[in-house]
Amino acid sequence: MSRPYFYIIMVLSSIILVCIPGSYADSGSVLFMKQNSTAKIYVNFTFPVLNNETHTLRPQILTGLTYPNSFANGLSINAVPSLLVANKSNVGVTYVIAAKDDTKGVYAISLYWCGLLPLVVGFNDSEVSPVIFNEFFTAKYSCPNFSQSTPKMNIIGYSNMIHKIIHANSNSNNSNNDHLVNQLGQLPESPLKQIKSGVKSSDVKCKKDFILITKHEDDKPACVTISTAIVLAERGWTTSLQIHPAGN
Repeated sequence: MSRPYFYIIMVLSSIILVCIPGSYADSGSVLFMKQNSTAKIYVNFTFPVLNNETHTLRPQILTGLTYPNSFANGLSINAVPSLLVANKSNVGVTYVIAAKDDTKGVYAISLYWCGLLPLVVGFNDSEVSPVIFNEFFTAKYSCPNFSQSTPKMNIIGYSNMIHKIIHANSNSNNSNNDHLVNQLGQLPESPLKQIKSGVKSSDVKCKKDFILITKHEDDKPACVTISTAIVLAERGWTTSLQIHPAGN
């Protein structure tokens, strides 16, 4: 008997997103930009009916695909112009995305009324787990019913940003998957950077699927996989009593 799918539903600006764990798509669009940079997406909106209706654009950059969700710190996006008037057939819009404060990670970007795109900041595609991309590629959107006068969006170009068609299976056999980015949103800094910023050793946060351990001799923190923690415990580098679940 086939395994049933589990549906997670969220409402986001009139969008209902349904993620289907276990399903897999071949490929999809991904946007890449550098840390501490400004990028632009050039879009053309086509109005099938000229009726002088106004449409407000409210783009967002989010830290996840499903509820609960939040806006991404260190990233901003604005549409210029943000107000569209259906008084001519075509209107050009520039989305300006700014990344600052050394922000890096994988985020969900919303440009229009329906759909989310993966935005990768500070990494290349070989550094991101295919599981993350697949969450976007298999997402199902229940969009609001648009009227015949609703404008259609077409992306026509990019500046200081790279658009790629990523094949989700391309990294699946990577033998170094433990080091791939495997979560959405801002990644925790290294344990050393967190300690230097004043975080206590016991409060250090690790990225998804990693746990916090401390060195037996001097309580030095490290974020490692469970299998690595077991090996280090066997070697006396740490003890099982010093293995802590990492905060999220």
